[in-house]
Amino acid sequence: AETGQEIGLPLRQHTGAIFSLAFSPDGKQLASASADRTVLIWDIATQKTVGVPLTGHDDEVWAVKFSPDGQIIATGSADRTVRLWDSSTHLQIGQPLIGHNNLVISLDFIPDGSILISGSQDNKVILWDMAQKLPLGKPLVGHSNLINSVSVSPDGLSFISGGSDSQLIRWDIKLDDWRNNACSIANRNLTSAEWERYFGGVPFHATCSQIP
Repeated sequence: AETGQEIGLPLRQHTGAIFSLAFSPDGKQLASASADRTVLIWDIATQKTVGVPLTGHDDEVWAVKFSPDGQIIATGSADRTVRLWDSSTHLQIGQPLIGHNNLVISLDFIPDGSILISGSQDNKVILWDMAQKLPLGKPLVGHSNLINSVSVSPDGLSFISGGSDSQLIRWDIKLDDWRNNACSIANRNLTSAEWERYFGGVPFHATCSQIP
């Protein structure tokens, strides 16, 4: 970085444009997402790919992100889905996460990895519960044009979305909000595990009295 010179040769294996890059938390691997519908994992030391490509998306892959513990790789695609992958085996975890109506262009995790945030060209943001692999409530609406980027604050209490409407919007992710609005946020009763994670020592009870 001090010399501004390239380190080694260019990494060549994709057959289409590369839209997104993400380092693993330990800095030893790099994930690259491409228009060729694949994600490749690169070993930084050897500058070679590791294992098989992540394949399964039906259209260009626009976003890639490692979970904070490095065990999961999340990808977003023009096929409108978010997919989760085991970073060791490169196998897909469960079914695609479906909720967006257009290209998924940006992803970020909150620091403890319990929530994944996706931004899309449908002008919406979705928060995904990583334990249940389900949306946490309804999509967040505020932008009047496509969302290009989402970024979580280091303390995990808020995130910012940036759109083609020239706006940055800050959204809160606060425990007080969850505690006071758990039913409307999750749109279902929280599980006991979710309750423990979000509310700690507060005694468990159903958050949505009208839902069994």
